Amino acid sequence: MPIQEMTRLNKGSSDEQVKAAISSCIATEIRSGREKDQAAAICYSMARDRTGKELGQGGGGGKATMSPEMSSSEMMTKEMTGMMGSKGMM
Repeated sequence: MPIQEMTRLNKGSSDEQVKAAISSCIATEIRSGREKDQAAAICYSMARDRTGKELGQGGGGGKATMSPEMSSSEMMTKEMTGMMGSKGMM
């Protein structure tokens, strides 16, 4: 099932739109049973394909990530915490 926020991304999407779509995608993929790292890899790949932007973990400027030093698990955890508040995952 396509993730609505991802289908809206395009080359003109802002970094904030990209971050929101990736966060939503990761949450959806985890709820469907994927591991955190796999969910992040899938979502970042889809966002790169739709926007043409260099995204993901690793060095380099201009990336729509929170910190180049964060692993995908750390970034996803931070994003999920912000989305879920103190309620947790379940």
